[in-house]
Formats: sequence, structure tokens, C-alpha cells
Amino acid sequence: TDEVLDINPANADIFVDELRVLGINAKRVEINQLESAVKKADITSCATLSSKPLILGDWVQSGTHVDLIGSFTPTMREADDQLMKKSNIFTDFKEAALHETGDLISPLANGIITKDSILGDFISLSHNQKVGRAALNLPTDCITVFKAVGSSIEDLAAATLAYDQIQVK
Repeated sequence: TDEVLDINPANADIFVDELRVLGINAKRVEINQLESAVKKADITSCATLSSKPLILGDWVQSGTHVDLIGSFTPTMREADDQLMKKSNIFTDFKEAALHETGDLISPLANGIITKDSILGDFISLSHNQKVGRAALNLPTDCITVFKAVGSSIEDLAAATLAYDQIQVK
């Protein structure tokens, strides 16, 4: 079952209904069920404007992948230091992420992780300068985190794809 949490339950219900139409077995969970949902998840995606960690490292099990696509300022956090410490971290753009998101700035400042804890980003992965999850030691047992801060290059890639598809028709 795919579980959905939103600060607005009505929005969660709408998304659950959309997933069910696609044949995905989804249900809405409440905030007091977040720990349980994360503990049994293979993939956790977090897209919030939170200023305090919502996803705790103690909850995330071996083999899990965590997407952190909110927290785009130094004062925002979606994950705690423990999660960042025990994860193999990838970002969309490393240099931007090191200066823009509290999910990395805080654990760096606390000595929990180093800049080298970030194993790769879009550029290094796409140029085969770094390897992804499949090449990690025990890839099915490791925890990976993808931390996105957003970038205009992603917007450009999406616009290019849309443009190319329009041109084909």
C-alpha cells in the first residue's frame, strides 16, 4: 500500500483518489502514523516547507530510498542528522545543495557528514564520473537519499522535452 500524508487531509484524499485511478493501492495516513509509514516504506518522498526534521533516521530501514525535495533554504529541514549520517547521499547539484538546504548545511556544521558524504549529483552521475546506487556496496541493503534543491537547468530540461515532443507532432 502506498501511503500519503499531507497537512491538508483533503489534498491527500484527492491524491489518493488519483493514484487509485491509476491502479495503485493508496491510502491517506495521519501525522501520528508517519513513523509507521516510513518504517515499512521502500521509498519515502518528502516535499515540504518544514523547518524541523520530519523523517528520522531511526525510522528508515535498510534498503530504503528517501527523496527530499523540499527544504530549499538553510533554515528548512525534512530529515534529521541521523538519517543523513547513515545514508548514501546524492543531490541534483552538489555545490548549490551545500549552500542552500538545511538538510545538508546543519549536518555539515554539526560534523555529522562532510562534503565527501555527497556521493554524486546529476552532472557527475550523467558523465559517469560517479556511480549510483547499483554500484554501492550491498545496494539492496543500503539507504540512499536524494536531496534536491531545484535548479533552472531542471526547468530547462523539462521545457526542452516538452518543446521536442510538440515539434514531433
